[in-house]
Amino acid sequence: MRRFAWAGVVVVVVGCGPEPAADEACGGAPVPREADRRRPVAPPPGYTKPPEADRAFAVLDAALGKVWELPDPRDGLAELIRTANEVDPVRTCDRVWAVSDRLEKLKLPPARRAVWGSFAVAVAPHAPDLRNHLLRRAVADARRALADPDLWKAPAKKPGDGIPFVEPQKAADQGKRLLEHQLRLWEAVLEGEGSGAAGGLLDRLLADATACGHLGGCTMTPYSYFVEEGLANLDADLYLAVAARLWDKKTVAETCGSRAYRRWQDRRKDAFTWTYVRYAVANGVTRPDVVRLFARYDLAAALERAAEPDDPGSVRLAAAGPFFDLWAWHDPDAALAVAERQPEGMARRDAVDCVSRIWAYKKPEQIERAVENQDNEVRRAWARDLAAKELAWRKAGNPPRDTREAAPRLGHPEPAKPVGFPWEPEGGLKALLADPNRVAEADTHLCELAQGASQWGPADHAVDVLNRVTSPQRFVYTAPWVARNLIRRGEVE
Repeated sequence: MRRFAWAGVVVVVVGCGPEPAADEACGGAPVPREADRRRPVAPPPGYTKPPEADRAFAVLDAALGKVWELPDPRDGLAELIRTANEVDPVRTCDRVWAVSDRLEKLKLPPARRAVWGSFAVAVAPHAPDLRNHLLRRAVADARRALADPDLWKAPAKKPGDGIPFVEPQKAADQGKRLLEHQLRLWEAVLEGEGSGAAGGLLDRLLADATACGHLGGCTMTPYSYFVEEGLANLDADLYLAVAARLWDKKTVAETCGSRAYRRWQDRRKDAFTWTYVRYAVANGVTRPDVVRLFARYDLAAALERAAEPDDPGSVRLAAAGPFFDLWAWHDPDAALAVAERQPEGMARRDAVDCVSRIWAYKKPEQIERAVENQDNEVRRAWARDLAAKELAWRKAGNPPRDTREAAPRLGHPEPAKPVGFPWEPEGGLKALLADPNRVAEADTHLCELAQGASQWGPADHAVDVLNRVTSPQRFVYTAPWVARNLIRRGEVE
């Protein structure tokens, strides 16, 4: 049992495990068992490994080696772990174990933001035990920070300081109140879904956060927003249990649909995203973006929902439209049959065109079968041209491009091929790199070049340019951009 004061009221928190003994604790958090560390983490549902994942993770590993050279590595570590989770969630859990242990040994002074909370968000969908371990550390760190009155005093104004959006002391007070809310949230999540006390704690926390109003300056954000987002990112089932008590089902479903789509766009393709999109679709959300996302996780279930009411074996094009291309990649014959059954007009023309373009990669030698019922000559020519290019590609000894991930993306140029390795600077940049008095300026140029090359240029060059950056801080804060660009530029959504 633990007691803490909140808004003048003493709240009793039951659970969170027994208080650890001094020899069993590390910064107030119990030391995990070695068996927990070795527990395997399975790839999350919906996750597909990007082609450049290994190269991108190597960039992040290099940054994780340099981040310890910074005076305070916490913010850099938070961004690197967040990015690593987008690249490869399984390997990220291993890195978090090592990073958290090393960070704890530094014995850094308390900070206004607890980095352990961001670590817990990254691993929560994949490793609940690791999440709980990190939340215990976050709770201990937050208590230290809230107990330090000097931490929440506004810094003295310096000559030349501009006019802030928020008065400094007010901003500090808002940050303290936000951390108090986060502390209560972490303790409630540690209670677990099976405890009735957790639901009560969260209901009171949301009520208190709503009563506290907003924080910020020119852009105001409710305190309750941070509580809701934090809970949704730490425990999807607990979030749904709380939301079902506070809001009507339609509101919760629409919120879950939007939340799932945002998570997918942020490349958080995990069990939490699947939980939210499944809840949204099951409770009546029919938005095309949500329906398509549902099909990305479970195409068979999406097809069942798109079937004719009186004919379970059929598929209605109107209902399957948001994911029709996904189905065509999976079963081009069945998709073509549905497309050709449509009445004459634009709907049929578009559907046959969609299937025939995919057919050009799946079965290029049979392209005439796909276009024989296409009533538009221009569209028939497009499909035939794609099929001819695919056949030429295969005759040149290349592997078939018969998947969504392998097929060229229409309207997206292929990244440039390396013209030489290692990369060599030219012209003024070469002179700039050779000048020892302009190192900082050279690093700025190198960081910009690395980001550009990682998005559109040769991947080898992007990594080589980044490795020439001498400033650890610039390297650490540029590496996540490079890694994200590497995994996203060839990705098909």
